[in-house]
Amino acid sequence: MIPGITASRRRLMSAAFDPYWDKVVALLHLDGPVGNTTVVDETGRDWINNAYPNVTLQNAHPAFGPTSGLWDKNGSTLRAENTDGAFDFGNQPFTMEAVVYMPTLGIPNAGLFSRRIGAVYSPFEFRITSAGNIEALISDPTNSTWHAIATFADVAVIPGQQNHIAVVGTGSAFQVYVRGIKSPTTIAYTSLASTAAPFYIGRGGDGGYGGYIDEVRITKGVARYAANFVPPTSQFPNQGPPAGVDPYFSNVVLLLRGEDLSDSSSYARTLTPYGSAEASPEQYKYGSKSLKIPGASQFTIPSGSELVLNDPECTIEFFIYLLSTSAKYAAVIASGRNSNGPGADLIYVGNDRRLVVGGWSFNTGGGSTTSVDQLPLNQWVHCAIVKVTTTWRIYFDGLLTAVGGGTTNLVLSYDGFTSIGRNAWDGADGYLNAYIDELRITKGVARYTEAFIPPTISFTPPTTPFPTTGP
Repeated sequence: MIPGITASRRRLMSAAFDPYWDKVVALLHLDGPVGNTTVVDETGRDWINNAYPNVTLQNAHPAFGPTSGLWDKNGSTLRAENTDGAFDFGNQPFTMEAVVYMPTLGIPNAGLFSRRIGAVYSPFEFRITSAGNIEALISDPTNSTWHAIATFADVAVIPGQQNHIAVVGTGSAFQVYVRGIKSPTTIAYTSLASTAAPFYIGRGGDGGYGGYIDEVRITKGVARYAANFVPPTSQFPNQGPPAGVDPYFSNVVLLLRGEDLSDSSSYARTLTPYGSAEASPEQYKYGSKSLKIPGASQFTIPSGSELVLNDPECTIEFFIYLLSTSAKYAAVIASGRNSNGPGADLIYVGNDRRLVVGGWSFNTGGGSTTSVDQLPLNQWVHCAIVKVTTTWRIYFDGLLTAVGGGTTNLVLSYDGFTSIGRNAWDGADGYLNAYIDELRITKGVARYTEAFIPPTISFTPPTTPFPTTGP
């Protein structure tokens, strides 16, 4: 092993699990023999421990576990290269957090999380002022000037005690929490610059951190905190949920597996078929059946506010086996049953075989996003539609095919119903001719924020309840 670089081994897993483990790009418990300078990242990422002086593990003030890391303000730094783009957040949500113990204040510009050393622009730097406040420096999307330099009000590090600090990016605004208390200050942004600059812990462009740091976790793709919370009371988990368990199941508001006419989400609804719609064994992706919608047919399902997708994040996904595309607005899922009132919010396949997510009359910010690629005929394709704030992304088989905006929310319930396979507003042009399998809507979670491998097993609901407490 190269001196100063961590091993890429993984520690033994704790009993609890992190539902967002697949989105964690760095996790440092900072545990080990006292005086050691080797720092282990549970994700396997390498961190260079700069030797002037090294960060050392000490047992004086750990938040959890036997040790924490001691930083000398005169140069101690942990640095990870950004060769995989893990620290390029763009307009994706993310969370950076750590527990800090500063024996005293008075250190100016004590860098905590940063992408810069020296007088250069960088996507971000978050540092602790001499008074204990959190200050941010954010560059513009091209990294050519400062977009914002601001101090977060009403929250501050208290010397001589443990302080959990969380920096949250929602995709459009920065928020900061200290000891679980949210600052009223926010910094708006459109997108963070992507650069080759490394990620630094305990060092910034204008100064270094002095004190102890424990439990550093960086999560890309999830804004973990949205309101005041109780800070963690134990180490962050080193693992995700068991295989086959959906960590976001409590957020699932519709789950149609196609084996029958039941909804496997906690809402436990029942589909009502019209025309020739049925659960059919003729084609299926997983299991033994899928939902057959052979034109001039539909399923309806009772629904309410749970299918008003107005959260900052949501994911709509399904497998589709398209038979034909003669209809112009063939809905996969749409608001309403026999009438859509003044208009419709829906996801549909056009007669050009492109997938469209659109919100019109029920939306003050109505608009649509259309896939660049066409859906093939007579072939199963996984489609995922992901919303982060006001940006919608469409993926076919895990590959991005569209990025759009304009639709602030998607109302998939009207008059107490949702339709599968029909857009009532457009008459004969609103019927789908396809098989649908494994249709799942997750409210409040953007499951996919970059290219991914489509699900390889059925979206089977859990057979036992999820834990009701965190780690």
